[in-house]
Amino acid sequence: MGDSVSKTSTQIGFVLLGLICLLIGGGAILLLGVFFAVGAIPIWLKALVFIGAAGVALLIFAVVRQRIVESKTDKYKDIEI
Repeated sequence: MGDSVSKTSTQIGFVLLGLICLLIGGGAILLLGVFFAVGAIPIWLKALVFIGAAGVALLIFAVVRQRIVESKTDKYKDIEI
């Protein structure tokens, strides 16, 4: 990615992807808030949804943390294509 057009388009693409992820994540959090606010839903179902959401959040945290730790000792990080 030596030329500026490719570099700029890649950066814009990542920014747009990040915005989409934030919107989807915010929408999911909003839906979970509404789900837990409704009184007609049984408590066991709310507990199952909470446990599932917590599991997904922990998996995402574990993957991001692992990538950060491994990036410090990655022997190929300075190689350019």
